[in-house]
Amino acid sequence: MTKKITKKISVALLLLLILALVEVVPSWARNHCQIRNPFPHQFTPLVLKKWERFQGEGLSLKQQLLNAIPYFKKELTIRKRAPIEEVQYFKDQTKILQKFSISATEQTKMTRLGFVGDLMWIRNQWDTFLDPAVRDYIQKFDVFLGNLETPISKSNPVKGKMPDYASYNAEPGLIDSFSVNGRTPFTALALANNHVLDKEELGAMETQEFLNSRGILHSGVRLDPKERTWVTFERNGMKFGFYAATWGINQIDKKDTTSLKIEYLDGIAPENEDPVQIKKIAAVMKEMESEKVDFKIVMLHWGHEYELYPTPKIVKMGHEVAKTGADLIIGSHPHVQQPAELCFFNGYEDKLKSELKDEIMNKGCILKDKSSSPSPRKSMIVYSMGNFTTALFTFYCQLGLIREIQVYPDPSLGHPDFKIGTSKLVYNDHAVFRPRSPRRLLFWDDYENPSSSQIEKVKVIKDLIGMQE
Repeated sequence: MTKKITKKISVALLLLLILALVEVVPSWARNHCQIRNPFPHQFTPLVLKKWERFQGEGLSLKQQLLNAIPYFKKELTIRKRAPIEEVQYFKDQTKILQKFSISATEQTKMTRLGFVGDLMWIRNQWDTFLDPAVRDYIQKFDVFLGNLETPISKSNPVKGKMPDYASYNAEPGLIDSFSVNGRTPFTALALANNHVLDKEELGAMETQEFLNSRGILHSGVRLDPKERTWVTFERNGMKFGFYAATWGINQIDKKDTTSLKIEYLDGIAPENEDPVQIKKIAAVMKEMESEKVDFKIVMLHWGHEYELYPTPKIVKMGHEVAKTGADLIIGSHPHVQQPAELCFFNGYEDKLKSELKDEIMNKGCILKDKSSSPSPRKSMIVYSMGNFTTALFTFYCQLGLIREIQVYPDPSLGHPDFKIGTSKLVYNDHAVFRPRSPRRLLFWDDYENPSSSQIEKVKVIKDLIGMQE
């Protein structure tokens, strides 16, 4: 009798244990063993119309002309087109990125690094387009970077009619308008982009001469093959390196014949199954490391125009570039904003609070380091900064962004680290069909009487890039 009772008690206890495990294990698994989002390596392909799939990068002029209708249709219908896995992936990355925002008490202790996207041809009013509030705000940065997507060539005329999608040339006021008392806020500009030869080799050379005369460093195009492909500058005891490269140029027949040395990204234009080549970038990162550069910045002209998300291949490439040692990767060319993310290396997440560490372990971008530094670090990838100055006529293309990170020495890591600073939207306000109407680059918050459509589109962008209200 006693044995029967003991057996029943044992069975009851076993059942209770099983029930407890049924409750506890799924909860533990949800918190500690989440299935990681497989993007960008696995995703559900989108079903798109032919014109939605159009990507003009790497095509000849004839091919581009034959596809003019899908090109403009794509620009006119900019919207979120991305695999569901990618949308969720960047939602997760945005939440993580927001948790590295700088606090008010830390503001005065760090080097303020600001950056923007494409500085493009704007048609007219070169010396009067800039709102003083934007000019004064930019002056406060210790470092300011961008992509100069137009020649500034004194030997060529600056057109005022419809070169929007063809051949650019800008007046010096495009850059000089940002100066105060002769001081330019621009530390360095990328010249590697598809418009660099719009005014032939002479235009590219005169652009470099103009930047040199203003004390602005530049990367991406060289006159002398022996010249170094990247530039350095120092701020607050830290040495920064800046390198730029592009998917290609519009004049593809001149890629192999020009005497200029342009830094190219091979394997992404046109985008196909060919592997991306980042050997040049890896070599630059090693050079920077050997010359004791503390903070490495790469600006890449990549991706596809009028797309609010990077393609999976571009995301993979971003991760590979981050692995080589880049601390900040800034994307340009799509003419619209795209998301950003932080990637972590060598156990960086271990130094964080447990809640944030768990979130990164479960949903974050943790990569295997290929750089020569074994210390914990993180890298920020901004896939597209959109336009900063432009005459393009759709609202998403007219909406620009000033991003900020704040860099500081971290003795515990043995190298600088950074936090995320304030982001501010700017707006290129001009009447598309009235060329002589006032042209202004102003903060979006200062724009009066926006339409309901514009307000909704701003909400889309803020959600996309994780910009908090």
